[in-house]
Amino acid sequence: MGAGAGPDASEPSRADGMVSDIPGVPLVILTADCLPIILADARHKVVAAVHAGWRGTFDMIAANAVAAMVGAGANPAAIEARFGPYIGECCFEVGADLYSRFADKFSLAAAPDRPSLDLGRLNKSILIESGLRPENIQTLALCTRDNPDLFYSWRRDGVTGRQAAVAAIKNASNQLVVE
Repeated sequence: MGAGAGPDASEPSRADGMVSDIPGVPLVILTADCLPIILADARHKVVAAVHAGWRGTFDMIAANAVAAMVGAGANPAAIEARFGPYIGECCFEVGADLYSRFADKFSLAAAPDRPSLDLGRLNKSILIESGLRPENIQTLALCTRDNPDLFYSWRRDGVTGRQAAVAAIKNASNQLVVE
């Protein structure tokens, strides 16, 4: 449990993913270019918030979140996913070595002249392989780096603020809230 979740919590926990089935406990993910993913099974009252940068994507954090949700009673076919803003493939250049590691793991095409990654496409594929229905995955097709009036971007600005994605089961009525 993170800060505020219990009487002994003195500072926020640091993690790239959280799962909850406890009403009234919001899960918050902060990002500046990485992909925020909110997962929710409204029927079984389980939510997750995931920070999927290139490391988390490579380590299958979205699949791990689905597995943890299933452990808390969720059904993968009932889970809905919402992707917040993230750096698009248009702007997320990576080195040839890193691209090669992703290509080997995710069966990507050979590295182009300018290797780049699409965190949204990779994580959508991971979620589908984890049992989510494609129609239950909604993405926000706005690049953080290309939209300075809307979003923070570490790759664009260096030192920067963060966007927040929040998921919670609202109070005792178990109404699901995703913002």
